[in-house]
Amino acid sequence: MNDESSRGCLRIAIASYDARFFRICQNYISCLDRDAFRCDIYQSGKELLAALERGFPYRAVLLDNALSDMDAPAFCSQLQQMSPNCRPWLLLVPACDVDELCRFIREEGGQQPESDTVHKMKLSSLNSLLFDLQSMLQSQAAPTDSDAVLVRLLICWGEAPGALGSQYLRECIAQALRCDPHFAIRKDVLMVVGERHKVSVTAVDSGIRRLIRSLNALNKPAWQSFKRRHCSPHQHLTTGKFIYAVRDELLMPPQDPAEQPLSEGDLQTHEREFQPV
Repeated sequence: MNDESSRGCLRIAIASYDARFFRICQNYISCLDRDAFRCDIYQSGKELLAALERGFPYRAVLLDNALSDMDAPAFCSQLQQMSPNCRPWLLLVPACDVDELCRFIREEGGQQPESDTVHKMKLSSLNSLLFDLQSMLQSQAAPTDSDAVLVRLLICWGEAPGALGSQYLRECIAQALRCDPHFAIRKDVLMVVGERHKVSVTAVDSGIRRLIRSLNALNKPAWQSFKRRHCSPHQHLTTGKFIYAVRDELLMPPQDPAEQPLSEGDLQTHEREFQPV
């Protein structure tokens, strides 16, 4: 099987020993764009785990409680021992309580460090499956070079993209783009980045607040323009508001340059090439 993500197709593995489970999942998925998903069916948990281990690009695994060779908890236990790069982004086990399964997965040893390119596996339910799959589609549809755009923004603002605060911001934005639209800054973003760097949430928050203070001190025209777009006058820019604002900036549709006439304080010609469109 070839990776079709470059053509906008999300790969889903459906695993069960019961054909009715396949039909239920496929009926749910058919409510969305059929061309956006490709489903592969497994009866054996070992075969699916082996496929994931070999790097098959499954973005979601829809798992029944009974497989031909193991049950859902046994599958999840082995899944948790795999490299984070091999795990799916989304896991659905409708026969299990999501909260209980979440505790089980955490206890089973998610102690492996995850790089900034690894998506944290999310647990879903039949009630939220359509929303979760749609969110995955929207995330994939977002520009793949969002970090490159953010790097250009930081350069426009006068900040080094490799500085610690900038790095925290870049990872927070990458995480925010993977989350539901109304994500929680502390739980869904700062905590994930802090765990990745083995630092506290407070350390990540402080690093980004120092970045904001530095940008305010530099006060480049591009930074002034960004704040005008996302903040009311004299509004204090907190870490949370900053992350939301940067995420919204990256998701903005291209603007007609004719609608934004240049002023004396706008970017000079040699700077303008860094400004995202």
